[in-house]
Amino acid sequence: MKERLYWVDIAKGIGAILVVVGHVIINYQRAGFYIDIRLFDFVRDVIYSFHMPLFLVISGYLLSKSKPKGTKAQQIFQIIINYGIPYVFFSAIWVFSKIILADHVITELSLKDLLWIPVYPVQFMWFLYTLMLIHIFQIPLSTHPQRIIRVIHIFLSIVGYFIQPYIQNHFPQIRFTSSIFNYILKNYCFFLFGLYYAEFITKITEEKRMFEFILSGIILVAGNIFLFSRMVTFERIIQFISALSGSLFILMISVYIKESHLLEYIGRHAMPIYVLQGFSYNAARIILTKFYVNTSSELFPLCVCSLAGITLPLIVYQLSTKFFHLDALFYPGKYLKVQ
Repeated sequence: MKERLYWVDIAKGIGAILVVVGHVIINYQRAGFYIDIRLFDFVRDVIYSFHMPLFLVISGYLLSKSKPKGTKAQQIFQIIINYGIPYVFFSAIWVFSKIILADHVITELSLKDLLWIPVYPVQFMWFLYTLMLIHIFQIPLSTHPQRIIRVIHIFLSIVGYFIQPYIQNHFPQIRFTSSIFNYILKNYCFFLFGLYYAEFITKITEEKRMFEFILSGIILVAGNIFLFSRMVTFERIIQFISALSGSLFILMISVYIKESHLLEYIGRHAMPIYVLQGFSYNAARIILTKFYVNTSSELFPLCVCSLAGITLPLIVYQLSTKFFHLDALFYPGKYLKVQ
């Protein structure tokens, strides 16, 4: 990546770490640990308030900086290759691992779940599928439309964000919560924010504006305190503001971190971390459960599983580059180009 966008890699690196830590915490809580410790609940809620919107904002931002290649049909096929292959492959691996290790997993899956992945993504794999469809939706549209078109587009996406809980609550029979339509409605607006307000993001990051940095951090923390207290009337509005402010806060932090080869490396390889994190921290959790007596207040298991969720995928990815171009499973577009 170009040096001027080093901060994007750092932001993705921070985001990847937060995703793993958040998933590890909730994974342990579902297993019955740390459920009475309010601090873990708050940390989990803060992470979940913005960690995936952050990646959507970054994706939109990067799209605004890219130049389309080939015809629209070629662009669609390339997107399907880039995201569809990892989505299908790692969803299948995830389902089969859950079936084989059924006695050790918290949430069981079956072959039926794999057959339904065109409509109901398998757990955390939803992000790849959502990103693929959002990119495809955007192809017929300009990445730099007239201002009125941008306003209308973002307004409609925000409407989708706010009606998403209504559909979820009033139509439980269609399993809307687990469907790809739910994930798109819930996240599309953040992608558009990164896409249409890329100039604003570039300006505040290049100028390192301290006011925006501090303000976004205060809003993020204050919003999550209100949400955590459960004494909020306009909960959805605060969730929306917290997601945007948290994303902006991490982007600003990334600029202030002038150099971090580790975070840049993690950010450049966020894809392997995302698709393999579940295998890694679950394997670490199973081993720790068997050989280590965990108490509900110890940080050691969380640290070990989080570290495993980050390092093991990176090791597997590096090994994949050495054998038969297996890294194509993570980045198929590196070898399969439609244009």
